[in-house]
Amino acid sequence: MKTSSLILAASALAMVGCGSSNPLRETALGLSAAASIGRSVQLALDAVPGTEVSSCVQVTQGCNNNYPCDATATVNLGADCPLPLGGTASGTVAVTGHFTSATDATLAATFIGVTVGEKPQPIALASITAVTATESANSVTVTYVGENAQARSGEDSTSVGAASSWTIAIDTKGTPAATDDVLTVTASSASAAAGLGTTAKAATLANVVIDPSCPLNPIGGTGSITEVSGFIPSIRNISFHSACDGKGEVNGHAYEFDVTP
Repeated sequence: MKTSSLILAASALAMVGCGSSNPLRETALGLSAAASIGRSVQLALDAVPGTEVSSCVQVTQGCNNNYPCDATATVNLGADCPLPLGGTASGTVAVTGHFTSATDATLAATFIGVTVGEKPQPIALASITAVTATESANSVTVTYVGENAQARSGEDSTSVGAASSWTIAIDTKGTPAATDDVLTVTASSASAAAGLGTTAKAATLANVVIDPSCPLNPIGGTGSITEVSGFIPSIRNISFHSACDGKGEVNGHAYEFDVTP
C-alpha cells in the first residue's frame, strides 16, 4: 500500500510538472522576434531612401539616390514606435544594410537595451543578419532564417526562432506611422531525420496576423508542431483567436502568449 501511494504521488507530481510547462512558449518567442525584426527592417527600408520617414528613425548614412549603396539607421523605440507584440517598448535598434535600390535591401539589426511591456522586460533577441526586404506599393516583405538570429546572453537560440525560415508581410497602410501596420507571418522549419530513441521537431505557421489593435497576441492564423520520437510522430496544433487576451491555443487549450522569456 505504501509503495502504491508513493507511485500515485509521483505520478501526480509528474502531471503537475507537465501541465505547468507552456507548449506555446517557443512559438510565441519566435513570433515576437519575427515581429521585432519586421518592424525595425521595414522602418529602415523606408527611411534610408526617404520615401516615408518615421519620426522614430534617424538615418546616419543614406544613399542620396545612388544605388547600390551601404546605409545605416537607428530606430528609437517608444510611444510613437512600439513593437508589434508587447506594445510599449524602449531601447534602440541599429540597422545596417546594402541597398540595391530604394525598395530592395539586405540588412542586419542589433537590438540594444530593448524592453517591452507595461512592466518592461528585455526581449530575447540580440541581433539578426542576412535579412532581405522588398517593398512594393504599401507592402513590405521581410525574410530571414532563424539560424542568423542571435539571442541575448543567457537565452537559448530556440527563443529567437532558430532553424526556422520566416516571412513577414507588412501592410503599411501607406503611412509612415508604425502604429497602423498589420503583419502577417509565415514560418517553417526542417527537422533532422530521427533514429530510434531520438527526437526530431518541425514547426510551421501560416497566416499569423499581428494587428495594432492587439499587442498582446496574434489575432488569427494557425500552425503545428510535429515531434518524432522513436519513429512515432505526434502533432500539436496551434491556433490564434480574435480575443486580445494574451493567449494562444495548442490542441484547443489556451496558454499564455509570452513575448519575453
